[in-house]
Amino acid sequence: LGIVSTAISILFSNTKVLSSSIIRIGIPRILTPSNLGLTSNIPFNKNNNAIFVKQTDKNMAYKIKENAVCGMIGYGSWATALVHTLELNNKEIWWHIRNEEVLEGLLTEGRNVKYLSDVDFDTKFIHATQDINEVVRNCEIILVAAPSAYLKIFMADLTESLEGKFILSATKGIIPDEYITITEYFNQTYGLPYSNLGVISGPSHAEEVSCDRLSYLTVACKNSDNGRLIGE
Repeated sequence: LGIVSTAISILFSNTKVLSSSIIRIGIPRILTPSNLGLTSNIPFNKNNNAIFVKQTDKNMAYKIKENAVCGMIGYGSWATALVHTLELNNKEIWWHIRNEEVLEGLLTEGRNVKYLSDVDFDTKFIHATQDINEVVRNCEIILVAAPSAYLKIFMADLTESLEGKFILSATKGIIPDEYITITEYFNQTYGLPYSNLGVISGPSHAEEVSCDRLSYLTVACKNSDNGRLIGE
């Protein structure tokens, strides 16, 4: 996201090993496991949550291309903050906005009139559309920040293939009627391998990110090079 990052490895509660980038928003600084006080032999906790492990396979099948174009699905606070971070770093982004009022406000006023409405966008970097297929067609990295309870509604009109795309989930929670994570949903519903899936998370708040305040984001994916590219 136009910010310095470094790759380490993290083990989530479902025991899948993923590589992770910790991104500091604000003053760029290289972060390493050592200066974060982390070691490669931290024991598992009783719930197998957030355990850092040694770097794993860097040669996973899918590699994100340099200068890959990003797309965003969702128009809430978190989506708005991430799009703002991208356009501040002069990154082209396609933004799927289902809500007509939000879309009109962005196109005419350069802001999201419903969420983080004090954030001004330079719309020359943003292609805003209600057509999710247009976003998928033009992007390699697709960030998903739609509410988990409504994700299926957001995806309902998708007819473009997700083959060759990298889905980066910024959605909190699980699919409520199936009790699966967002990455599991894309794996099971669209057949995307986990090498094409990643997660972006805190610790941070949308308000902090949108104001470019000092904060941290964590990017997790199977390939550490992909995590680094997303951070950059």
